[in-house]
Amino acid sequence: MQAKTDVQDKILQLVNLKGDVSMESTRPTIQISAPQHAANNPYRVVEREEVLAEAFREFVLTAMAAGWKESEVALTLADIADDYVMALARRIAAN
Repeated sequence: MQAKTDVQDKILQLVNLKGDVSMESTRPTIQISAPQHAANNPYRVVEREEVLAEAFREFVLTAMAAGWKESEVALTLADIADDYVMALARRIAAN
């Protein structure tokens, strides 16, 4: 369990939970298009899912091409997403 905590701590160090990356990457980035619909437009949910699903697929394929197993990528991303949601909830509750 310690290894998982160490990885999560490192991830949280790399990403400021306000969304700012705390280091510059020299690797190619995955392109994510800006929303084309207003926040109150019902189609925005569909658009968001389409755009982020494509970026997610690209990320997973990139990780697998680097040598990570698909199951490792999936489980780690689920852990990271859970950590992020919990941190976001704490930030929202604090405001």
